Parts: sequence; C-alpha cells; structure tokens
Amino acid sequence: EEELLFTTPVSPVDFTLRKLRPIGGSPSFHLNNRRRLENEEIKRPLSSTRIVQALIMEELDKSEESIQAILLDLIINRELKLSNVRYNVPKPFFLIVAVLPHDFDRRTVNSQLMDRFFISYQFEEEMFENYSSSSNPLNRPSMTRRQALMKQDEIKSLLEKAKKVYVHIDISRYVRDIVVGIRTHPRVRGGVTARSSQDLVTVTKSLAAIFERNFLTPDLVSIATEKVFSHRLRILAINERDDQMEREDMDSNYAFDIVAEILHIVNVPI
Repeated sequence: EEELLFTTPVSPVDFTLRKLRPIGGSPSFHLNNRRRLENEEIKRPLSSTRIVQALIMEELDKSEESIQAILLDLIINRELKLSNVRYNVPKPFFLIVAVLPHDFDRRTVNSQLMDRFFISYQFEEEMFENYSSSSNPLNRPSMTRRQALMKQDEIKSLLEKAKKVYVHIDISRYVRDIVVGIRTHPRVRGGVTARSSQDLVTVTKSLAAIFERNFLTPDLVSIATEKVFSHRLRILAINERDDQMEREDMDSNYAFDIVAEILHIVNVPI
C-alpha cells in the first residue's frame, strides 16, 4: 500500500526562480544571456519529477506576487515547470497547507489563491512549533520513510462513502440560505465564489462519511461553514463618515463573527 508522505515546512522563498542576470552584468548581457538559455532549454527535453503529496508553507502572506502566481498555477494546472524540469502533482491527491498567523493581512494574499484552499483551521502557535521541531531532521533519528497516518485505500473509501451521502431538499435550502446570507452581508466585499459553495457541500459530505452517516444534518453544515468561508472572506471596515472610501479591515476575527452571525440568523431545518 502506498503511504502518505510529509515534508518539513518550507517557505515560499524556496520557489523563487533562479536569477539569470550575473552580479554586475549589464542589462544587454542579461537579455542576451537569457535568450540563449531559453533556446537551450527548448532544445533539452523536460525531465519529470513528482512533487511530494503534502507541502507545508510558511509566511505565504510575505511572499511576492510572482511566488503566489506560481503556486496558483501549480494548483490549477497540476504541474510546475522550472527551467528544464517539470514537477508533476501526485495522484490521487495533492495537499498544500499554508500556515498563517491569526492577524495576517488578508490583502497580501491573492484572493484567487486563497479561494483554492479547501478549508481553514485555527490552532495555537505552540502546536505548529512542536511539529516543526519534530520535523527537523536534526531533532529526530534518521529514517527513510515515515509511518503513514492514513493509507490511500482509506482515503479512497471515504471518498466513495461521501459520494453516496444523501442530501435532503431542506438541507440544500439551508446551505443556499447560508451562502446567500454571507454573500449579501454588507461588510463582505465581493461576496463569495461558486467554488466556495461547492466546497461547502463537499466538506459537509466528507464530514458525514467520517462520522459514518449516509445523510447530511444541519450540525454538520454549521461545522463546515466556518472552515470553508472564514479564510475566503474580504471584510470591509466600518466607515465613520459617509464620505470615506471603502477599505478592507485587516482583523481576521470579523470573518468568524460574520459566519457566526449568519448561522444564527438562518432558520435551521427540523
């Protein structure tokens, strides 16, 4: 059986493209040298390398736009080309975990990239620090492979069970009312995407499969709503005067408050 493999945390700087311009070189030399290298890379066949199944990234909010664009391209196209090497996304899944502080500035992360993250989870900083320490090769005995937390057969089994989960019409309306409530909230900028609505249903079905249920219940929907929407919302600050320009509020706690407010307002099916 294939195992789920993990890597030590990496920073977006690890994806920085190699600089082609030599130190002290002239701009003309840089352009000519770059053209020559590009021609050589076209002639050379691309070597294929598989990316690890689980990738943990820190300080995504401090990365440059080009780095975030590379990551978004990797998620969408399922492969990454750097120089003459093609990095293929493993099957049947590819997991990216972005570790961000509670008070990170949401404006620093591309909204399309953030929308591609399936769910979010809040945890104490010490929890990740302990993991980072144990993940350091200097702090653990040498080993060739780690013991898998979940087998791929278990993941495939959960996937099949999730597909068979029954969704009652009242639950569908409940999900729709939640999405509409969040989308039309006066402090939510730009609403929510269709992808997030689909992800809400998928996460809820997955939770049902984990709890060994073959149908959806309102409590599962409420649990999934915060995990799916809280990291995607762009919150507008409250204007003290009518003539103020609209601006985003950097406090991420407001997103949780808005989700909780909508869950409290929407009628729960019996």
